[in-house]
Amino acid sequence: MDNKGTTTSYEGVLPSHMPFDIWEVYARLVLQFLDEATYRNLSHRDKPDLWDELHDLGVEVTQAISQETQEADALYAKLRETDDAKLKERLTERIEQVGAEVFDWGLFGPSGKDSFGLVIEAYKEKLGKLNGGG
Repeated sequence: MDNKGTTTSYEGVLPSHMPFDIWEVYARLVLQFLDEATYRNLSHRDKPDLWDELHDLGVEVTQAISQETQEADALYAKLRETDDAKLKERLTERIEQVGAEVFDWGLFGPSGKDSFGLVIEAYKEKLGKLNGGG
C-alpha cells in the first residue's frame, strides 16, 4: 500500500489551502509532547487558535519570522516542487534578492533576520489586536 499521502510520509510541499494553519498544528503537537496531561484536549478554532473546553484553556499562536524569511521559505518550497528550469531560475534569483541562498542540500538564510525583537514585535501586535477588539 502506498503511504505517500499520510502525514508521516508525505514528501511534497503542503498546499496553501490547508484547513488548519500549519503553525497552529505544530504548536498543538509541541505542547502535547511537552505536557500531554495539560494539553491533550486542545482543538483548533479561532480566537483563541487552540482551545480546551474541558479545562477552559486557550492558546493564541503567532509567529515571529521576518518577512524575508517567510518569503524565502515559500519560494524555496515552490522551487523544490517545479521541474521548469526558467521558473527555478526566477525563484532562485528572488530568494537571493531577499538575502537567502540555495544549496543542493537546502536553503540557508536570510542571515541577520532572526532577532528577539521579532518576538517582541509579534507580541505587541497580537496584544494590540486583543485589546483593540480585533
